Amino acid sequence: MIQSRPKLKNKKLLSFSFILLLAGVIIFPLSQNAGLYAVLIQIISIALIAVSLFPIIKYVIPDYLYTLEGTRFSICKVTKAQSVCSIDVDLNNIKAALLSEQEYKNETNIKRIYSFIKNPGDSSVKYLIFDIENEKYAIKFEPDNDFILALSKIIHNKHKTQNEE
Repeated sequence: MIQSRPKLKNKKLLSFSFILLLAGVIIFPLSQNAGLYAVLIQIISIALIAVSLFPIIKYVIPDYLYTLEGTRFSICKVTKAQSVCSIDVDLNNIKAALLSEQEYKNETNIKRIYSFIKNPGDSSVKYLIFDIENEKYAIKFEPDNDFILALSKIIHNKHKTQNEE
């Protein structure tokens, strides 16, 4: 069994959230002196606070545990309160090797993408394309180098045996 767990690499996400939160908190008291525009300023302040929470909830708080056991590939979303297995697939349904961002953009007819990343825009993001019941699905994740090597080996062996048949 091989496991990988991505770490938050870029602190810009936290800085961006903190700046938006700070702006929302600073702007809100200004509404006392705004007269007719008080409601508008309060709405803007609350919107800034709400938007500041999104990156934290989406990328910072959850952790992901990628597991490769035999030909089973699973991803569990781990928070302090619970661990939920989000993806558990057999690699026999895989369509292609691990794809980079650019290779993924060349793919067509992807029905749905499932994202399990902590660092949006990072170059280490990989994609797996699956064919399930003639529908293409993509999994977006950030494996480490050891995990990539193990997964690539399984995919290569699978394609090799299919070509021999």
